[in-house]
Amino acid sequence: MITEQDFQLIGLSATIGSPDKAGKFLVGMEREVEILLVPVARYLNIQVVYPQLSQEDYSLGTKLFTNPEVAARLRVIRNYIAEHNSVLLFTNTRSIAEVLTSRFKMWMLIFQ
Repeated sequence: MITEQDFQLIGLSATIGSPDKAGKFLVGMEREVEILLVPVARYLNIQVVYPQLSQEDYSLGTKLFTNPEVAARLRVIRNYIAEHNSVLLFTNTRSIAEVLTSRFKMWMLIFQ
């Protein structure tokens, strides 16, 4: 026998719906379980940005083979990425994410 006590089981979850049931599942119905709930609230700065068209966006759109509205969005996204340590960019679909990636690659090839 390695020890005279039961082993300690530790379960971690960020999304468990019923911590008591999960605890009993982990250790069994007859054993004692201790549930620790740790608050992890964070301050978030969320902004919704809709760029205004500039004259630059018309020429940028031509160079990137896209319309000026898309060029304006690409310009704003690129500026945010350059100015911040981390940027979380949401898209509706994978195809939109792929289009953005191809346009940014094209931008790098043209302007560097």
